[in-house]
Amino acid sequence: MRPSARATKLILCLVLGSCCIDDATADPLAKDLALQTTKEGLGIARFAGNSQIEFVSLDGKATLRTIIVPGLDGLYDIQASTQVLLGSNRGLLSALSKDGIAAVLTSSVALFTLGGRQVKPTGLSTWPLLAVVSPKLDLLAVLAYSSPTRVSLRYGPLDWISTREVFTLDVGEGGTVNYHAESFSWSPDEQFLVYSLKGQVYVSDTTNGTRRSIAEGTDPCWSPDGESISYLSKNQDLMIYRLATGVSQRLTKSYTVVGYPKWSPDSQYVLFTRSSLILAIRNLLTMPTTEFMVIRVSDRAVASVYTPGGAMDNRRFFWVRADSKLTPPQH
Repeated sequence: MRPSARATKLILCLVLGSCCIDDATADPLAKDLALQTTKEGLGIARFAGNSQIEFVSLDGKATLRTIIVPGLDGLYDIQASTQVLLGSNRGLLSALSKDGIAAVLTSSVALFTLGGRQVKPTGLSTWPLLAVVSPKLDLLAVLAYSSPTRVSLRYGPLDWISTREVFTLDVGEGGTVNYHAESFSWSPDEQFLVYSLKGQVYVSDTTNGTRRSIAEGTDPCWSPDGESISYLSKNQDLMIYRLATGVSQRLTKSYTVVGYPKWSPDSQYVLFTRSSLILAIRNLLTMPTTEFMVIRVSDRAVASVYTPGGAMDNRRFFWVRADSKLTPPQH
């Protein structure tokens, strides 16, 4: 008896060590995401270098648009609800022709609009490993080296005049720094920071400095509705921690989830990347090893959004709202 097409597909997935997306599940979600792009203006953005931000629509076709943010030299965070991004401006020297000497009289990290203008500088004078801006755009949380072998997570106002330490970690091993920066996130009311340290996810209360462990994992992100926290388990599954019940729920199976999971502004979806060798086999020209995925939390339906080239850094990506500000300039 010849195996069915579905059985053959499953066997190939198992042999290649990757879980294939169930078309019956992916197709309805892709249509739902297309409607979200049309009605809600949701999309995904990533920094592509040379002051460029690539926009990926959620129509299942991975349509790309590029916008230019003069002087932007790196991207740390985007607040999708306000269309404000937090980025490094080491490249502002190149913007002198447009902005004059004022372009360089700024700090190393600043807030920009997606329309391409700097909104407000911050008090940071060095470039952190990771940084996130609070929902109200008045606080920063920053992970940076405090010495050649130590990293610290601190938070404070945008001017960075007064800060508080969340943790300091010695990352030197035999004189060699060996550290992977783990993500962190503000709660919607800005009272709490969620972060991971040494394989544990913690919630820190910024009003009194206390913390509590909520799960075993890494790279947490607080949902915009304030009800849940996503994170990666030690087995690299995507997990959801429900704050009301204190219970974690596994969202993915047989995926090797990498990168930093991000919630959509409406808290209905989580964006993540998966790693799989089968992607390179499917795309022999670009040989990618990671793929952008979106999962709908309510029913765990998963859809592939975009498969970039293998040379791209796919860990840093953000939800945006695709309005007229994202229309490329006409030449």
